[in-house]
Amino acid sequence: KCDPDDLIVVHDDIDLEFGQIKVVHTAGHGGHNGVRSIVDELGHTGFYRVRVGVGRPEPPIDPADYVLQKFADGEKEDAEKLVERAADAVEDLLKLPLKEVQQRYH
Repeated sequence: KCDPDDLIVVHDDIDLEFGQIKVVHTAGHGGHNGVRSIVDELGHTGFYRVRVGVGRPEPPIDPADYVLQKFADGEKEDAEKLVERAADAVEDLLKLPLKEVQQRYH
């Protein structure tokens, strides 16, 4: 029952390279089951999203298995930095216009 403009969803995205962040408003679910569930519940796509790139796995790895696996030891530090950048993007969305946030992270 919240205003959609007050909702910011942060999620992994295999269509972005690991480390990339994209900030969007009013976008489709892009095949992401978690985002699809939110869209189904709300009945619209009018909310902010911080898409966090995790990269696409090489075949034959199933993307669903890929996003649920643990990071390798060498990836943990990079993943922690990526989470911090995503949190910074959320904070920026709370203070700045969307276009300015997009320019900072895209």
